[in-house]
Amino acid sequence: KTMMQLQFFDAGHCTHPEHVVLRNRVLRPMRFESMFAVITHPKHGVILFDTGYPIHFAELTRRLPERIYALTTPVHITPEESAVSKLRAIGINPTDVRHIIISHFHADHVGAIGDFPAATYWFAQQAWESVRHLNRWRAVFSGFLPSLIPSDFEHRSRPILRSELTSLPAVYD
Repeated sequence: KTMMQLQFFDAGHCTHPEHVVLRNRVLRPMRFESMFAVITHPKHGVILFDTGYPIHFAELTRRLPERIYALTTPVHITPEESAVSKLRAIGINPTDVRHIIISHFHADHVGAIGDFPAATYWFAQQAWESVRHLNRWRAVFSGFLPSLIPSDFEHRSRPILRSELTSLPAVYD
C-alpha cells in the first residue's frame, strides 16, 4: 500500500525589517523563506499547501500601488526556485497537482496558484472574504495582490465554511 508523503520546499524569499516581526527597534533586514508543502496522497493525489512566490513577481509589482509591496518587502525568486521547478525536479508536473490548500491570501502563499491549471483551491471562506473586495491600494497594505488570483479562481474554488470545521481530539491540545 502506498503511504502518504509530505515534503517541504521554499519558493523564493523576501526581506523585511526585523522590528516588524520581533517587535523590537532593529531595522536590520531579516530573510523570510516562502515555504510550501507537497502532500502526495494515495487517494487524492498531489496536494500543495500554499505555493510560494511566482517567478513573475517583479513584473506584477512594477506599477503603483503594487510597487509599494516590492519596495517595502523585497522579493527574490529565480525560475529554478519556483514551485513548478521544485516539483518538476521530483517528477511532478503542474497538471499533476489536484488540490491546493491556501492558508491565507498573502502574496507569498498564493503567488503561484495560477501555475497549476488542474488544481482545485481549498481555503477558509472567511480568509477569502477578508480580501476579495479590497481595492488595489487596500489590498497591497493587506499583503494581498489581486493580480495573483487566476481568472477562473471562483470556478475552481471549494471554500471551507466555519460551520464545516471540526474540533481535533483532546490528544492534540
